[in-house]
Amino acid sequence: MPKSQWDIVALAQEAPDLILAWAAYHLNLGVRRINLFLDTSIPRVEAVLGNHPRVRLAVCDDAFWQNHPAGARPPKQGPRQKAILQDVVDHSTADWVFHIDVDEFLWTPDDLDELLAAQPPEIEHVATRAQERVYLGPPDPGNIFDGAFRVQTTRRYLEDAEAADGAATPYLQRGMTAYCGGKSAFRPRIGLAVGIHGPKPPKPATGRLLDTLDLLHFDGLTPKHWVNKRLRLLRQQPNARRNETEHRQRQLLKMDTLQGDPEALREFYLLLKQYTPERAGTLEAMGLLKTHAFDPTIGIATEFPGVDLDLSMDAFDTFKIA
Repeated sequence: MPKSQWDIVALAQEAPDLILAWAAYHLNLGVRRINLFLDTSIPRVEAVLGNHPRVRLAVCDDAFWQNHPAGARPPKQGPRQKAILQDVVDHSTADWVFHIDVDEFLWTPDDLDELLAAQPPEIEHVATRAQERVYLGPPDPGNIFDGAFRVQTTRRYLEDAEAADGAATPYLQRGMTAYCGGKSAFRPRIGLAVGIHGPKPPKPATGRLLDTLDLLHFDGLTPKHWVNKRLRLLRQQPNARRNETEHRQRQLLKMDTLQGDPEALREFYLLLKQYTPERAGTLEAMGLLKTHAFDPTIGIATEFPGVDLDLSMDAFDTFKIA
């Protein structure tokens, strides 16, 4: 069976041990090269990955952006991601280039190399649908990867799923707290204009959804992480209340009223993310809740021998983003 070579592109500013676990997992999965761009210097990541033969690591400082085709650092994260992705897609020598974040993990029961190689030449981009991590009980403080995965609600079950989600429904989009859809892999060096989630402008005639490839999204590795990301968005982009999708607007408006009450903010997070047995059972019966044979720590010992990772919530939450 023919196999494809595939690369990953990511722009990251997250806790170092998350980034290292993510890198080890995808190296074990078979990625040809990880193109990892750090939005700020993260010394532990640089020390471990700086000389890895299958990792291209760059710190996106002023000198980096002066030498980049963009010419200067875009002020917002989305345009920075797009500029970095486009440059890699334009020049990569792999067969495919995925764009994912370091809180997103590719998962498939199939051989990913063979799955990509089976795509006909007229297919220029392939998509994977995101599933979001949720909890089936109180979050495990010793494991930031604890939980199961919520599948995006299909039209068939829209009303029933909203009833199961109950008070969380206004803050969800088809069951997701972050985004619906997923991310894509692109054929490089064909002049394809790309965006964060797919081609820009969209090109549905030359694309395909890979039904057996999932993107497992940890939208908030810990309650504090999720809350702080949303509050940081409120601080840095006051217009986000109006510019975000409707469900995220409602999240931000609600959280704005809870600022200064950490326990209330945590409870709001758990309303969205921690499922009661009844909610979980109803959604599972509709095929909207999955558990996978997914081990995000796989590859750590092989790829980074002698490197110990602390994947507890307390350790994760010590990393602060300005």
